[in-house]
Amino acid sequence: MELFIGIVLGAMAGFFVAQYMYLGALQQLLQRLDIKEADLRRVAEEMGLDIAKPEPETVEVDGEVFEYDVYVEVRVEKLGDTLYAYNDETNEFLAQERDPALLVERLSQLFPSRTRVNVDPANGGKYLQEVA
Repeated sequence: MELFIGIVLGAMAGFFVAQYMYLGALQQLLQRLDIKEADLRRVAEEMGLDIAKPEPETVEVDGEVFEYDVYVEVRVEKLGDTLYAYNDETNEFLAQERDPALLVERLSQLFPSRTRVNVDPANGGKYLQEVA
C-alpha cells in the first residue's frame, strides 16, 4: 500500500514540476518573440475560442477608486532639461519632453484607456510630482 501511495505522490509531484517548467519556458518564448497577452486573445477570438477576461484590478487614489486591466511601470530619466520615459520592464523608449505635464500627456496617449501607468519616485517620479 505504501508503495502505491509513493508512486501516486511521485507521479503527481513530477506532473506539477513538469507543468511549472513548461509554463516558464512558454513565458520566456512569448517574451522573446514579443507576443503580448492582447495578441494571444486576438488570435483566440479569431479562432472562435471563448476566453474569459480577467477581472480588472482596482486602485484607490485620494478616495476615488479606479479600475485597470493593464499595469505598466515607467522609468523617467532627466538629462539636461529633457525628461525621457522608458518602460521599466522592457527598457523600451516611450517619450521625451522638456515639460513634465507634456510628458504625462504623451504617456497617456501611448496606452489604452484602462492602463495604470506608475512612475515610482525612485524611478524618476520625483520629476513628475508637480503634475500629479
